[in-house]
Amino acid sequence: MPTQKQKVEGTLYRDIELRADSVIDEENRTVRVSVSSELPVTRASFFREPWIEVLGHKDGEVDLTRLENGASVHYNHSRKREDRIGVVESAGVRNGRVEATLRISKRDDVNDLWQDIRDGVLTNISVGYSIDERKLTRENKDGPDEYRITSWTPHEVSFVDIPADPSVGVGRNESGEMMYRVVDLGEQTMPDKVTDIQNAVDKGVAQERARVSTINSIFEPYPQLESVRSACIENGSGEDEARKLLLEELGKGSFPAGRDAFRPGESGTGHFSMPERADDFVQAATDALCLRSGVRIEKPHAGAQDLMGCSTRDVAKLCLGRIGMNTSRMSPNDLFGRAHTTSDFPLVLQNAGSKSALTGYNEAANSHREFTSETFAKDFKTHFRVTAGQISNLELVQEDGEYTYGTMSELGQSVQLGTYGRLFAISRQALINDDLGEIMRQMSNAGAAAGRLEADLVYGMLVSNPTMQDGDTLFHANHNNVGTAGTPSVTTLGEMQTLLRKQKGVGDVAYLDLQPYVIVAPVALEVTFQQLLNSIYDPANANNTYNPFGPNRGVNLVVDPRLDDDSTTAYYLFTDPGRFSWFDRVLLEQQPQPFVAMQDGWSIDGTELKVRHDFATVVNDYRGAVRNAGA
Repeated sequence: MPTQKQKVEGTLYRDIELRADSVIDEENRTVRVSVSSELPVTRASFFREPWIEVLGHKDGEVDLTRLENGASVHYNHSRKREDRIGVVESAGVRNGRVEATLRISKRDDVNDLWQDIRDGVLTNISVGYSIDERKLTRENKDGPDEYRITSWTPHEVSFVDIPADPSVGVGRNESGEMMYRVVDLGEQTMPDKVTDIQNAVDKGVAQERARVSTINSIFEPYPQLESVRSACIENGSGEDEARKLLLEELGKGSFPAGRDAFRPGESGTGHFSMPERADDFVQAATDALCLRSGVRIEKPHAGAQDLMGCSTRDVAKLCLGRIGMNTSRMSPNDLFGRAHTTSDFPLVLQNAGSKSALTGYNEAANSHREFTSETFAKDFKTHFRVTAGQISNLELVQEDGEYTYGTMSELGQSVQLGTYGRLFAISRQALINDDLGEIMRQMSNAGAAAGRLEADLVYGMLVSNPTMQDGDTLFHANHNNVGTAGTPSVTTLGEMQTLLRKQKGVGDVAYLDLQPYVIVAPVALEVTFQQLLNSIYDPANANNTYNPFGPNRGVNLVVDPRLDDDSTTAYYLFTDPGRFSWFDRVLLEQQPQPFVAMQDGWSIDGTELKVRHDFATVVNDYRGAVRNAGA
């Protein structure tokens, strides 16, 4: 196949969505993004030959000099001073992509944009670039030829509100002109394809006219959205993207909806005022459904009270009405079907389910949280959790003397998050019958199940006596954390306290001075420990000997029936996890609580809810715990 090297003049733009695994650094105000990829993009205009472009990312194909030298980060490619919102801190090529770390300005006028980036609202990235060389890689008689860009330079990155359709993207230079004129370099070896090229151009023009006509028809009932319609045409938006933008604008509620829009009060619930902003409406409707079903909300949205009288059917009507849809003649099946596919109704149900699940999660039996620490993992990779030991003791430094280096040892265990979940069904009959209480109870029970799961895993890890990094089990004579077997008493607890307080840091360099904080025991020993811990005097001594573990001595009691399944006699003494993190509950940083997702039911006639919880347990250090096997 003949090869043709060509130069493309001017600046072009490409859009890419912010990757889900992008890393946001709150402290340094940086975000890692994907800037470009090798996705084929059709370049087209009314006046020039269409062509398919593939940006090369092999060695030597992309020049990162301008990005690496602090290229600007803009908002919507604006050259205004106030729209320069940051700088490219670093850039590199990885896995066929240009990836960059962007540092966002801390100016007050940029704070709202930074919040949108953090919240996942502003996710589209557009890169401005120039082309130095391209090579013909495929001739297509029925359409545009394909070129690989073998030498190009990205020089500007922007966050954009409305990205261009990658299949019809149009490059622009800094002045806004369309510029991707091809300047031939060297001898041309391409065959004569005048007719094919003209056909391709005609085809592209026809497609463009059809696209514009479709967008005009979509926005025809909404003359107040002229600016959005124009933006869709200019930016190359397709039909789906145009409809999405229309729904987003209608959902803001800042202007009257279409002619057939549903109005508040038509449902028979009375007249009330709806929040204008889409996010406010969703929050108000969510809190209203939660309150109506008995889910406690600490600070409900101000608009929730006005929506308290709404049934699930009323909420579905309001959601459809906000996008200009007439619901007066819809059957219940039609109503919920359309609400699930074209409105914010699924989001309202999902959010209500999430709040109900969270309530159940927080109210579930959580005795395991008394003696464990809460930590977070950023992903599902295997992580090595390091516990730093004590440093060497300080030494006297004589006048004009030198400081000497001490040592610090480390201890750690590996851990990997696991995903736990279950599907729940909301039947079509339950929605039509407005059985909201039952739906919310299901979600609350699912959240409580997540809390029980945590307890199961924590106590399961405890009684399994896992092997530590040094090769010995958690409770082992070599760890000096096994008490002399005996029934609970001042004597046995005193020995366990001594073992705990005499623990030294990694490398035995210094005492940790660990304080007794909580006794963990099976239900079989609950009464015994209650008598012991609530007695001023030692119950086992007839001479009224003072009880050092008596009332108000700072030692708590936790009992759990899961321990009875392993032993009805064994009990434990743990230190304060807030001062010494020895047993961790590991949660996913991005979603530390049970997550509820929703989709239209396929296997069931209704709606499916998925409850998911990412969790793991790990014992970091044996020094925070002492066990007694009991009598």
